Amino acid sequence: MNRIRVNRIIIWIIGIYQILGGLLGLIISFKQGIILAFNHFIYFVIIVLFFSFGIYSGLLLLTKRIKKGLDLSKINQFLQVAQFKIIGNGIEYVAGIYFAIGFSDTPSLNFQYKFAAYKSSCFISLLTDDNEIKVMVNIIAIIILVYLSKRVYLRYSTDSLQKT
Repeated sequence: MNRIRVNRIIIWIIGIYQILGGLLGLIISFKQGIILAFNHFIYFVIIVLFFSFGIYSGLLLLTKRIKKGLDLSKINQFLQVAQFKIIGNGIEYVAGIYFAIGFSDTPSLNFQYKFAAYKSSCFISLLTDDNEIKVMVNIIAIIILVYLSKRVYLRYSTDSLQKT
C-alpha cells in the first residue's frame, strides 16, 4: 500500500472516530440535557454545538471534502487538548478515546492521569464555588492533531488526497 492510500484510510478512520464521538456526546447530552436545559440553556446549546461540530468535521473527511475537513478536524482536536478548572471556572471537552495527564491541587498538589476507551463529555463551569485547580492535557487529541498537521499537510498535498 502506498503512503497516500494509507493516509486516506487513516483520514477515514479519524472521520468515523469524530462522528462516533460526536454522536455519543449528543446522546449523552440530550439524556442529561432535559434536566439541565431549563436551568442552563446556554450551556446546553454550547455543548450541543461542540459535538455537532465534531460530527460535521468527520462527515467532511468521509465525503471527500478533505481540505475543509482537515482544517475543521484540527480545530476540533485542538479544542480537546486542554482541560482546566481554576477556582470555579473551567472547561472539558472530550469526544473519543481519552488519555490525559495533568495535576490537581485538591487536597494537595497531585499528578493525575485518566484513561477512557471511549468518552464523550463536555463540562463548562463559570463562577462556581469550587476552589479546585486542575489542569489536564489530552494526549490522544495531541497525537491526532500532530498527525493531521504534519503527516497530511507537509508530506502529502491535499490535492493528491482528493484525487480518486
